[in-house]
Amino acid sequence: MRKSKLPIPIHQLAMLQVYLYEILSIDKKCEKNFKHTEWYMNENFSKNEIEKILKFFQEEDVHCNCGILKKINLQNYIDESIKYHD
Repeated sequence: MRKSKLPIPIHQLAMLQVYLYEILSIDKKCEKNFKHTEWYMNENFSKNEIEKILKFFQEEDVHCNCGILKKINLQNYIDESIKYHD
């Protein structure tokens, strides 16, 4: 269920999830922190955007890298700009 408005465009959050999936599939574990997420965000977003993203994670009850994969379902954030067929 959709709780909060995305702080960044959906495709950017999707790219973060792809990055985390690749990293965690190599590491085979989550360390209960945002170490990989923080690196990715520092490389791709402004300080202001990072603050908004971290606030969004807090609102969505996400506390670590794997939570971004497990708790944030991008299907819940698709808007009506794309007209899907039945």
